Amino acid sequence: MRVRKEETDVLPWGLYITEGKEAVLNWKMPRQSAASFIVRGAGMKYQSGVVINQKLVMTIANAIAPFSRGIRMILEEAKSKGREPKMRDLRVAVIDSFPTPIGMHLRKLLIVEEIGTDRLQKIVNLYQVSSQFLAYVLLAQIWDEKHNDPNFKILPNTQAALDTFFALSTADSQVYNFVNLIQALGDTLAENSSVLFVEEFATLRKEYQEQPELQTAVLFLKK
Repeated sequence: MRVRKEETDVLPWGLYITEGKEAVLNWKMPRQSAASFIVRGAGMKYQSGVVINQKLVMTIANAIAPFSRGIRMILEEAKSKGREPKMRDLRVAVIDSFPTPIGMHLRKLLIVEEIGTDRLQKIVNLYQVSSQFLAYVLLAQIWDEKHNDPNFKILPNTQAALDTFFALSTADSQVYNFVNLIQALGDTLAENSSVLFVEEFATLRKEYQEQPELQTAVLFLKK
């Protein structure tokens, strides 16, 4: 509705638009809700926390089944009976398969059924604790290697990462990126052809170096 610029005694009722902005009249109500929880690059529509937790448990269970007799038994029993595994038993087995600091945070994540910032925070906490735990394990191995063999060579980039790490204040340590330290420690262990205490780290290190998608996921959590 257009109104002449001339003044009128009575202000008419209507929808007023600015000249040249008539295109706004073509606006329509959106047909799709914008309330979905969105993560950049995920390409994934909203799903309930319960469904996501079940998928997460199954994904982890299948990944670590070769290393966990308890999980293998649950999966094999379900397969032999032609049914899905009991999710409660599988969830407990998955959590118990990890060291306590990691398992504790995984349990906290798996009891959250709402999609939102609280769940995202628990994912970040789990990532931080897991990377911290791995860094400490690798650091302990390098300590032992150097103690047992004075000729054990620590690469310059590893030494620099260690200097930075040991100089952290209490506040800085809360937001420290342990992935950089893990990479540097891994470089030194590889340089010395050390037998890894955590055998799976060799596969993880290789996949991280070769898979841009994994690097992108880590970058997102680091932010």
